[in-house]
Amino acid sequence: MGKWAMRAQLGFTLIELAIVLVILGVLAAIAAPKIGELLGNAEERALEVQAVKLRENNAINRTYCRSGSEDCTDIESSGSQACEEGLEHFLPGVDTDQFGVTSIHSDIPRDQWREAVEHFEAGDHNGGPSASDGWYQEDDAAGRSAALFWVDRFLGESEPPSESWLEDWDPRLPCILYRR
Repeated sequence: MGKWAMRAQLGFTLIELAIVLVILGVLAAIAAPKIGELLGNAEERALEVQAVKLRENNAINRTYCRSGSEDCTDIESSGSQACEEGLEHFLPGVDTDQFGVTSIHSDIPRDQWREAVEHFEAGDHNGGPSASDGWYQEDDAAGRSAALFWVDRFLGESEPPSESWLEDWDPRLPCILYRR
């Protein structure tokens, strides 16, 4: 045996290292888009879960108010302020640095609320509904992931608006929850 055959191999050759790096590069190129997609889906699902919690807690509050419970939270404001109160009361401890709210205009029929959210998410200002069209309140937040919830107002002891105003008025105010 020659002196080269007797020597123990102490490391990897440059070719072996290059092959490993190429394999890792291919795997990263395949996996990176999938990981980004999974993270985006997780954020959208988390947003929808928060909106579901808001809708459920609004329903619980409506029951409290109708039964005369002292746990009733009576929201007497309108527009984005009512949505902010709903977020504060029905999802206490929510990270407002992470989530924001705006309202869908109260003249928009209920069967078009989800459409307004879709246009908000798309940031559709060219031909689609936008804040300037009166669909939702804040234009600068449009184009972000969003979910629908609503708040029921004037449920407690407060004096509701006048009868003439109530004719075309819905006490259920649609809101958009979005990720900042």
